Amino acid sequence: MHNFVIVSNRLPVFFSRVDGKLVFSTSSGGLATAMSSLEAEDQVWVGWPGIPEDDLTPAEKAQITKELRKHNCYPVHLTAQNIADYYEGYANDTLWPLFHYFQAFGNFNDRYYSAYKAVNRQFVAAVRKCANPDATVWVQDYQLLLLPGLIRKILPDSRIGFFLHIPFPSYEIFRLLPERRELIEGLMGADLLGFHTYDYARHFLSSANHILGTTSDHGAIEYMGRRVQVDTFPIGIDYAKFRATLSEKKTKQEIDILGERYKNQQILLSVDRLDYSKGILQRLQAYEQLLCRYPPYIRKVTLLIIAV
Repeated sequence: MHNFVIVSNRLPVFFSRVDGKLVFSTSSGGLATAMSSLEAEDQVWVGWPGIPEDDLTPAEKAQITKELRKHNCYPVHLTAQNIADYYEGYANDTLWPLFHYFQAFGNFNDRYYSAYKAVNRQFVAAVRKCANPDATVWVQDYQLLLLPGLIRKILPDSRIGFFLHIPFPSYEIFRLLPERRELIEGLMGADLLGFHTYDYARHFLSSANHILGTTSDHGAIEYMGRRVQVDTFPIGIDYAKFRATLSEKKTKQEIDILGERYKNQQILLSVDRLDYSKGILQRLQAYEQLLCRYPPYIRKVTLLIIAV
């Protein structure tokens, strides 16, 4: 049992299968990278370890749990069907496009939402096993919008925070979700709701006020006899960690290679996950227009795209 519990869909470390063997790796996603410098006493991180439960033997599940314990992590095992319907389905095929204003890409499927609810209940069961009754529980991101409310029911004396790592859309977009009320009620289980920007926080407050009939004062909402604080926390990176890599031999070698390859050129660097919401195609079009309008820049300005 722990006093500080972080909960996210993926753990900061994960397992994959290579040549039939389990391989342990560090996650490279934005959430894990942003939070990699966080250290707290008596901390545990709850999340999916990266391999469908169907593909694991009981011995392998025990091996994963033992290895994760060394890194203060606790696994939530999901089946391949869970991943298809909850993660690839409702989270990434319904919520992701809507929250990024690609509502035409949204896929509304009752099976997806049923799986989403079921997996959020799996996560709350894991939290119950890890958290002290008065623990601080910090829930991360759009895959677990229902979780704060579920935790509030089983751990009424806990302190619950939630941070959304993607935009929160305007009410005009959010109300397209048939499950909008359940999602807002789930988030209202938190004591503190965090967003990247003021606009995202304002959009959430507007949606809560429209859907639940609440009112807010300086970001505070009175709801069900509790006070829910909504605020803005622009996220950053572990600067010292990234800066330190400049002194590593491998980094210096890579810099020398880039310097030789693009000698006397200005590099435009783009690093993103390969996703339609990142504007990668539009970036290429903009680069093409730059070279068409200003031919002297040809072979003098290079766009280098790293797409994960």
